[in-house]
Amino acid sequence: MLGSGVTAPLSPRHRQAVARELFALRRGTTVLCHREATEIGALVVAACRLGDVTLQAPAYAMLAEFQRSLGKAPRRVRKMLPDLARAVERSGQDPIAWSRAAVSSLDRMATIASGDVSWVLAAGSRERGVLGLSDEAAARAKRLLSFVLSPGYLELREKLGMGVK
Repeated sequence: MLGSGVTAPLSPRHRQAVARELFALRRGTTVLCHREATEIGALVVAACRLGDVTLQAPAYAMLAEFQRSLGKAPRRVRKMLPDLARAVERSGQDPIAWSRAAVSSLDRMATIASGDVSWVLAAGSRERGVLGLSDEAAARAKRLLSFVLSPGYLELREKLGMGVK
């Protein structure tokens, strides 16, 4: 299932990837691993509009595309949109801020599992420890490093039996 390139025990690179995907699957947020924050924002706004809830939002480039795609979704999916849209409206959260916070949760889980923040920040096939050039990549790294340098990080690893022996 994983392929011949992955051998046991898993390397930190593979542990962080597996932990990220499993945590995202459990929370139903795998889309966060494959889309940018602005695309997530557009998707949430499109889903809310189809659920008859209007959110204040900038003019997202992908909004019309997501509305078209969601409009073609199976009836059972479209039927759930009004309830989900009302929940988003009640939360009062900005979809982009929520997306960044959720990605931070995935990053923290991946870092706990791997013990190596350099692989977590190396998105995709980029070289270990090489950060993206965007302001968002720098902010993501700052959020993750502040977690890793906190006492809570080592406490969590110790509680999970992942401490240094």
